[in-house]
Amino acid sequence: MRYNIIIVIFLIVIFSISYLFNIGVIESLELKTLDARYSIRGNYNMDSDVVVVGIDEYSLINFEHGETEESWPWQRRIYGDFIDILFNSGANLVVFDISFTSKDKINTRNDSYFASMIRKHHKVILGAYSAINIDIYEAYPDAQKDNLKRNIFYLNNSLGIRNIEYINNISPLTTYKIIPSLINLSSLTPSSLYEVGPLDLDGVLRNIPLFFREIWPEESDLGLNLHPQLNLQAFIMLNNSQNNYVDYKERQIYIDEIAIPIDSNGIFQIYYYGKGEEIFETISFYDVMNNKFDESIFENKTVYVGYTSSAVGLYDLRITPFSTNEPGVYVHANVLQNLINKHFLFRIPFLYRCLILFLILFLSLFLLNYLRSFYKITIYLIPLAYTIISYFLFKQLVWTDVFYPTISSIFLISFDIIKSFVGEYKQKVELKGYLTKYIPDTVAEQLIANKTLSLGGKSEKIVVLFSDIKGFTEKSENLSPQEVVSFLNKYLTAMSEIIRNKYSGTIDKFIGDAIMAIFGAPVKYGDEVERAVRCAIDMRKELKELNKNLEYDFYLEGGIGIHFGEATIGNIGAPFRMDYTAIGDVVNTSSRVEGLTRKIGKNILVTESVYMEVKDLFEFEEEGIFEVKGKKNLLKIYSVKESENE
Repeated sequence: MRYNIIIVIFLIVIFSISYLFNIGVIESLELKTLDARYSIRGNYNMDSDVVVVGIDEYSLINFEHGETEESWPWQRRIYGDFIDILFNSGANLVVFDISFTSKDKINTRNDSYFASMIRKHHKVILGAYSAINIDIYEAYPDAQKDNLKRNIFYLNNSLGIRNIEYINNISPLTTYKIIPSLINLSSLTPSSLYEVGPLDLDGVLRNIPLFFREIWPEESDLGLNLHPQLNLQAFIMLNNSQNNYVDYKERQIYIDEIAIPIDSNGIFQIYYYGKGEEIFETISFYDVMNNKFDESIFENKTVYVGYTSSAVGLYDLRITPFSTNEPGVYVHANVLQNLINKHFLFRIPFLYRCLILFLILFLSLFLLNYLRSFYKITIYLIPLAYTIISYFLFKQLVWTDVFYPTISSIFLISFDIIKSFVGEYKQKVELKGYLTKYIPDTVAEQLIANKTLSLGGKSEKIVVLFSDIKGFTEKSENLSPQEVVSFLNKYLTAMSEIIRNKYSGTIDKFIGDAIMAIFGAPVKYGDEVERAVRCAIDMRKELKELNKNLEYDFYLEGGIGIHFGEATIGNIGAPFRMDYTAIGDVVNTSSRVEGLTRKIGKNILVTESVYMEVKDLFEFEEEGIFEVKGKKNLLKIYSVKESENE
């Protein structure tokens, strides 16, 4: 219990340190669990308010090689005609995820035409980018900087501030100078940053700043500019909102009465609906220009215009929870749809995350203290249940941390269970160490597993192997008792290693230099006959190795007999003294077969019952039919051909 409490404290401290010192490992893994929740949920079923018009490879090729022979970048008159078609088809708003910061390359009158179409329809937002620091801005030519100093109409769209005394409560992302569209365009309609801000630790785009603080206006005495990002500006225009501000106390952006939650950097958590092209209806720019679309597709819709993944050379791809190459225009469409649907993914604050972690660990600790070892496995249901609950909360737009609470709970439970089982295992090892002095390892394991030492037996089909050294009594007459014992210990140890450890046989007993081994009891593997024959072959090989290192002036030959049949097997004896052994005809027969090795002159003999089981696995030679003591019926005997590659 004491160790468990220490682990709980340690885990909570690690979680706190990771958050306070911004150590990213835990957060990165948590983000992966968020992606997993998206994967499980799949595409969100809804009627989208956004249509995407893609500047794709199909459009680029057809414009360049079609009748117009229009190569990229296209003339502005094309965009003028384009928005005219969209609004005539019922579009509410057109948002360009591209910028128009330089004059038309062919004819500047094209810019005027584009401006006239914007003036006609009004509901257009143009993209903008920024010089993020003063060094980049100062590198611009003086003439361009002069134009930028005059081109300040975008400042009219700056967000207001409420509760400015809490100014330190939010530290928005900053940029030095916004580069808006041409002055004759930005004077007519908003020009807003389409930048998405920094990515998460793993390079995935899961959130986006809804406004930026621009430094240049403050240095130029033009005031504080909290510049709305492209998607927020689109939401403002859709709602015709005039009262737009950032509440520094509440950490929220207000668009009239609609409150949008942000974090301390003005970041908005995106709630992805799925892979963009599967969620938002998409049509090629070229098809729009050639009226190849359903007339109702743009009715009361916001239209985003941007590059698709097929537009070679026009790179704007992002990694999202649903795609590794998502065009940025779909991300913007998703954000606007979040704002329209009021789908604001709320992450539980850190202190509440710590509380959840503590409660999960405390509940696990409580149950670990009161449940027996076997039933402790059921405590794994706690992290499982929490994970399931977290998923359903996610579907309700509540993000609770999954990775660290579950992995911490699993670690605590596993540690305690392992500790319990190690303790029990040590006890079993001690008991087994005592039992295996008298009975085979497998028998000891079975007795320990059954937690019983009782009399009784059952009928089983087993293989019995008898092994004996031919003429050992005569050969050992000249040895001292100590030498005999020393040799037998060495011989029996070598043979036991092969029987027990290599072929999982059970050594029933030693009878002088003879060995009786059982295959198929107390544990069956299904290949008992094969293992017994292979064991016999390896025992012969080991005997040859022993002969090489024999210190005495004689050569040992061993005989092995194997029989397969029915026997009674179990704990046989008296309560104060039991042996795990086999009795029955199969035992007597295998002993007699081993005796035939001297008469026939072969080292490994088997009965017909063994031969029929493994005749395709080994080479046998039929030795004939023999009468053995204690058997009325004659036995057909086969010898096993020993091979170097067996």
